[in-house]
Amino acid sequence: MLNTKLQRKRTYRIEGIFWDTMYNDFDYGDYEVQAYSKKQAKKYAMEHPMWNMAKKPPAISRIYNRELEELETMADDYCNSDINR
Repeated sequence: MLNTKLQRKRTYRIEGIFWDTMYNDFDYGDYEVQAYSKKQAKKYAMEHPMWNMAKKPPAISRIYNRELEELETMADDYCNSDINR
């Protein structure tokens, strides 16, 4: 049986503490990238200018459900939270 399901790009959120030039201080921030895998998402995230201004490596988590914001991430959020670092 052939697998005819095409792989779609997924949305990944990169969140962390970044240097904010407006305040001249660190502040929480996030941005999103579209990628096929978490490894590729990290590659795209590292190309974003905010990545170089991070206090420590930002967390990358997949957004699962856009309609339900409170359930948008699953285990990735817990594993990558600041509490568990």
